[in-house]
Amino acid sequence: MSELASEPVAQASLGARALPIAPSPVPPVDILEWLLDGRYVAQRRVDADDPYLAGHYPGRPIYPGVFLVESVAAVARQLAGSVRVRAVRSARFSAPAFPGDVLTLRGACVERHGTVDIDARIVNQHGTGVARVALTLDRVAVAP
Repeated sequence: MSELASEPVAQASLGARALPIAPSPVPPVDILEWLLDGRYVAQRRVDADDPYLAGHYPGRPIYPGVFLVESVAAVARQLAGSVRVRAVRSARFSAPAFPGDVLTLRGACVERHGTVDIDARIVNQHGTGVARVALTLDRVAVAP
């Protein structure tokens, strides 16, 4: 596997309008490998020093579920380029992710008629299922 970098998200979708937002506090995944037939494997380490963990929850920090969803969107941006989330088709959280956990994301990323569909099964280093996420993203025109 090789390490890849990505630009943070600069827009979010709300209905039919795109709204500017601050850059995502979620860094891109640490490692991403593109496999055959639109499949991928990615990894993210939950860093105990990340400031957002201090308040989520004091005394027992848990990686926020919305950051798991954003991690899947980050994979889509790394694989498909300029895209923004149109819809969260599904997000099911089955176990917490804690500081120090190494999360593996496995799934498929497929382009269809100007949209990108991506799904992920997320497990921790012990093989415990943490979440399943499915997103639809729209292509975003990039200014020259």
